[in-house]
Amino acid sequence: MQPMDVKTTVRVGAYIIRQNYQGLHQLLMFKHPDCPEAPIQIPGGGVEPQELLECALHREILEECGLSNLT
Repeated sequence: MQPMDVKTTVRVGAYIIRQNYQGLHQLLMFKHPDCPEAPIQIPGGGVEPQELLECALHREILEECGLSNLT
């Protein structure tokens, strides 16, 4: 059996949950403003060459949600 030549990409995604003032938990999701046909999604995206996964995750969260300094 021959190995398949499959191209893979590395991606990151963030599940950001907060507790609101009523004590309910909320999952951060958004609609992409540049792609209205895309479904509601969580923050995330591709990892640049040589980029650490954690750095890519924080970059994507900042780019898509404007959030920084998350732990």
